[in-house]
Amino acid sequence: MLGKIASSVSQTVYRLGIWYSGYRLIISISLILIYLLTAEQLATNYDYPFLYFYTLICYISFNIFQLFLLKIVPLQISKQLIFIFIIDVICLSVITFSAGGPNLQLSLLYVIIIFSSAILLNAHLSLIVTLFAVIMVVYQRFLGNFFDYTNLNNLGNSALLAFLFFVVHAIGRIAVQRFKILETLTFHQSIEIHQLQNI
Repeated sequence: MLGKIASSVSQTVYRLGIWYSGYRLIISISLILIYLLTAEQLATNYDYPFLYFYTLICYISFNIFQLFLLKIVPLQISKQLIFIFIIDVICLSVITFSAGGPNLQLSLLYVIIIFSSAILLNAHLSLIVTLFAVIMVVYQRFLGNFFDYTNLNNLGNSALLAFLFFVVHAIGRIAVQRFKILETLTFHQSIEIHQLQNI
């Protein structure tokens, strides 16, 4: 019976991984469409528009490759998910850099990455993804703003963003623990129902 539950949990993680990969592909295609449709009007909003564009092209390519790899080779799901989250953090970091720093939209994408990693990976690996995201996003802001006394507001925003990442990670871990409690409760109830049916 425990083998069935472990298999069920891994199947659920696999299905959620497929959904998350599809979500990534939709987001990356949407970002490039938004860029292409608004490039002329908003060209000054990007510090490095070509880097932004080519990073999105690479991000779409990675997303397609990883989605098909996850669909075709459903082995070592945990390792595939780790690489998915690493690619997400790296690409969003380059996009953030080319856009001139973190904004609300990109910060929300980071929050979704961190929450998804908290649900799909174990606690140790999701914490590593969270720390990697904090380092990738906040590192350049802390160093750049540390020596610029006239722009301490961005330093505070970066510190707030780092704190938000850890809060989202903690909320994700709490949600996973609640799901595990519900899972064990459901398992015990199914055993009791099975025993009652055998009477």
